[in-house]
Amino acid sequence: MPISIEDSTTEKISPILDIISRQLLSSNKSIEIVQKDLFYVLIIVLMLENGFLPLVNNSEVLDDVNSYNIDHFMTGKLQSGMYEIKFVMSGFHDLSFKLLISPLGALMIVNLIFNDINVETYSVCLPVSRYIVSPQATTIPMIFRELKHLSTTFKNNVLSPVKSKILNYYGYPSASLVGLPDEIILYNLLLYLPVADIISLSKTCKRLKAVVGTESLWREIFKRDFKNITPLVTSDWKSSYKKAYLVEQDNIFRHTSSIRSMSNYHPLYIYNPLYDVI
Repeated sequence: MPISIEDSTTEKISPILDIISRQLLSSNKSIEIVQKDLFYVLIIVLMLENGFLPLVNNSEVLDDVNSYNIDHFMTGKLQSGMYEIKFVMSGFHDLSFKLLISPLGALMIVNLIFNDINVETYSVCLPVSRYIVSPQATTIPMIFRELKHLSTTFKNNVLSPVKSKILNYYGYPSASLVGLPDEIILYNLLLYLPVADIISLSKTCKRLKAVVGTESLWREIFKRDFKNITPLVTSDWKSSYKKAYLVEQDNIFRHTSSIRSMSNYHPLYIYNPLYDVI
């Protein structure tokens, strides 16, 4: 079984990465340009390894791995220094999306952009020099470092959500929470979780943070947890929830303190992270 980028070392790397890197390095370019081009190649190979296929001339799916060469990909390098190429997921060729890589100093912003699904974008910002450490190394594998970290970061932040989104678009179940529609996350999942878990979930990614921040969710959570309380303000349900929660916690604390006082125990204040719900 061919070695993948994730399993690559300074002695042996992915065969596709090795071939395309050799073709790229045969051209006469500055080290800075080569670093960015090699990073672009790394992202391309990660896409290929994870079941995504490039579109040649924006229309023809290139699904023959043995025919890949640098010419297929470097046409996507723009004069602005950005890189742009279209992909489809294997088995779902009717839905294409754009891979757009933008240099930002020593960083590269990698975007996967869907124009046919509400113009959604999945992004991650990565440092080039962390993974391309020595473009002039004597062997190809020694050029690269920490490829396992790159693979894991790119898959977790971009490729897995994109796969889930495509599967959901075509009506197939997905194991990823991020791939579910907002209404399913809101009303079929979050409303059944304790508020502590909802807050923790909001810290996992930008999309879930946005979903958790919706007024409709906090209105329903407020009604679920405080059935006998009428909020003073209904234009900001999240703030209303926090106020009601703090009042409830304060009452619990006072009650507990009085019991401890009667039992000759000193009251103990324990910080609760839910105080920072806003």
